[in-house]
Amino acid sequence: MSKTKQELMTEVLQNVGSLAAGQAPSAEDADLVNGRIDTVLANLNGRGILGLGDTNSFDNAVFDLLAIIVAQWVGPAFGAPRDMTVILNAEYDLKVIGRPEGVSDLLRTDPVLRAGSRPWGWGWLG
Repeated sequence: MSKTKQELMTEVLQNVGSLAAGQAPSAEDADLVNGRIDTVLANLNGRGILGLGDTNSFDNAVFDLLAIIVAQWVGPAFGAPRDMTVILNAEYDLKVIGRPEGVSDLLRTDPVLRAGSRPWGWGWLG
């Protein structure tokens, strides 16, 4: 199931406390958030964190994380502080969600290259 850009905008406005449940957003608030959604999506795509083919429809797996990120970026316009830690954690989670199955966080190295694997040392290194 996917959610729309309108639903994302509503969720962001609720996250920053500008919109109560069941209320309709003002035109100014909607324009501000919609503009920021486009900017954030372009930024995430440009940095390789999240690539979306359709920017008007969002998978449920990424919807909440996108709402958190956009809410943090528009928060100061609504009197809420911006927390970069929250943004970075949500971006990391987006990377993990978008990662192909079987890919780990760390690259593995050949055991021969690891420190302490040579009983005779590195020769000239000590």
